[in-house]
Amino acid sequence: MRMPSLLLLFNTVALLALSGCATAHQSSAIKDAERAASTAAKARYWALQAEQKPTPVSSDFEFLPLARPERTEDGILRTPSMDFIRVPRLP
Repeated sequence: MRMPSLLLLFNTVALLALSGCATAHQSSAIKDAERAASTAAKARYWALQAEQKPTPVSSDFEFLPLARPERTEDGILRTPSMDFIRVPRLP
């Protein structure tokens, strides 16, 4: 009675120990290619967002672009962004 439970325990431990060897490891070239594809997709997304953003048109005000660098606000890391400041035009 003791022998089958010991054998079952040994098989379980052996299976758990060898299951880590069965995982496929990705090469650094594959990781670099995936990272490059991800970066390109992000760039395309933000280019489309910039194209679809309406351009402000007003004769009374001028919109000046303000580049905001990467920053931390309330413990949250914010990515670089572009804001516009509305400045009244002088006659």
